[in-house]
Amino acid sequence: MKKLWLLTTAILVLGCASAQKAPPEAPLKNTEIHNFALDFIRYWEKVEKLPVEEQVRLLKADFFPKFPEFYADKIERWKKAGKNPDEEMAKQLSEFPAAKKDFVKKTKAIQASLKKGIEFFSKKFPDFNRGFRIYVTHSFGDMDGGTRQIDGKTYFIFGVDLMVKNHKGYTSEVPFFHHELFHMYHRQFLPEERVIWNSLWAEGLATYAAKKLNPNATMKDLILDLPEGMIPKIKKDLAFHWSDLASKLTSRDADDHKSYFRLSSENKKVVVRAGYYLGYLLAQEIGKTMSLSEMAQLDEAHLVPLLQKIIATKL
Repeated sequence: MKKLWLLTTAILVLGCASAQKAPPEAPLKNTEIHNFALDFIRYWEKVEKLPVEEQVRLLKADFFPKFPEFYADKIERWKKAGKNPDEEMAKQLSEFPAAKKDFVKKTKAIQASLKKGIEFFSKKFPDFNRGFRIYVTHSFGDMDGGTRQIDGKTYFIFGVDLMVKNHKGYTSEVPFFHHELFHMYHRQFLPEERVIWNSLWAEGLATYAAKKLNPNATMKDLILDLPEGMIPKIKKDLAFHWSDLASKLTSRDADDHKSYFRLSSENKKVVVRAGYYLGYLLAQEIGKTMSLSEMAQLDEAHLVPLLQKIIATKL
């Protein structure tokens, strides 16, 4: 009887342990595209004539659960910034009718565009690991495209709302897709770190790769005219930017990072997003003697001294 009790207990313990620990996901062989922007359009068709309070309630109840990780993180970041999430949602929803036509058009076209871009990219880079997921959604003013680290997991996201808002005047969005795909390729070799040299190289190289893959791309297509007139502003004070960048290359300070890579900054001397253009210039220089694949595979030990050496020639 005692043996039977021990055996039953062991089975129960093992059963609980297996129930608590889900098996790891099998690695993907090919890219999966999850288009939640289509769900947003369906949500909007149901709520567009409702009072804003009801729109917000149904947004949280019906749409946000489609991509809970992203929207829970977004709400927390609103709170940390001292903003009322419901008010921010209401504001974003109030702006949607003006963008609806373009949002619907882009949402319906993006899946085919991404698939085509991935096929082209895979032929150029045969060692590209296509086993990842892409999430297309309404980002509520968060991003047009890129990765987000949420609870230790990387999500590759395209925000149709900011693509519509920020990509006006593009001759093609293919370079933008190639830019973001190159980030995924690059991170196979160089892990992301929130340090200036790492972001400088990642953004500069992705921009350079987009240009190499699309020789006719304009500066706007390469996201180098956001904000408008960014390059002329940097060139006006280029010596300062190189000098300041040299002093901050190994900085992990959040404000330093924000001043070079975000659209808003308290540092009025550094042109916002200057890191993209300066990184592009550095990649152009290194690209004279290396292929894109070779550049992507540079490690920290070789890359940092190389960046420092090139920047020193510009001071």
